[in-house]
Amino acid sequence: FNWAFLGVTTWIFMAAGGAESVAVYVNDVKGGSKSFVKVIILAGIFIGVLYSVSSVLINVFVSSKELKFTGGSVQVFHGMAAYFGLPEALMNRFVGLVSFTAMFGSLLMWTATPVKIFFSEIPEGIFGKKTVELNENGVPARAAWIQFLIVIPLMIIPMLGSNTVQDLMNTIINMTAAASMLPPLFIMLAYLNLRAKLDHLPRDFRMGSRRTG
Repeated sequence: FNWAFLGVTTWIFMAAGGAESVAVYVNDVKGGSKSFVKVIILAGIFIGVLYSVSSVLINVFVSSKELKFTGGSVQVFHGMAAYFGLPEALMNRFVGLVSFTAMFGSLLMWTATPVKIFFSEIPEGIFGKKTVELNENGVPARAAWIQFLIVIPLMIIPMLGSNTVQDLMNTIINMTAAASMLPPLFIMLAYLNLRAKLDHLPRDFRMGSRRTG
């Protein structure tokens, strides 16, 4: 049994199943539910192709035994630059800039979306009105601070128990495998149960029949 493999599988689930994170914005999308579902399906296909192609090409320029969790993407592009005679330092800076832009954008999304889902998209009365009160940007600011106080210790504790960045990444991958695999599975099982037992309920949009999904 390999926790690292399970962790990678979890990341694939999360990459293809990010719909549960952006679903809170479905009413802001032009076309509503229909457009949202189409985009999610196309994104899933696109991401699946990228994963398949990347998993094959990633070992072309660098051996898989030499790749590290902390900088594998930089190593691959560095090896590609060396193979084609391109400026290696320039390639590393370019990859770093692209990675920073992508991570910064995802940081904004993953900071605002979970707290919006957990606090503002649930029935009234579970949390206090002040806790779920939205600011001018549509974000529950007080709830965001609660999220901050919970998440920061969860980030610091693994850092204190890791001697190197590589050890920290191994710990994070194992934590991801243990904690993030169950929610998508519960969502899938709940969806199958709803389609099997409550398919008759009225809703704004439906995709396929009970048999075809």
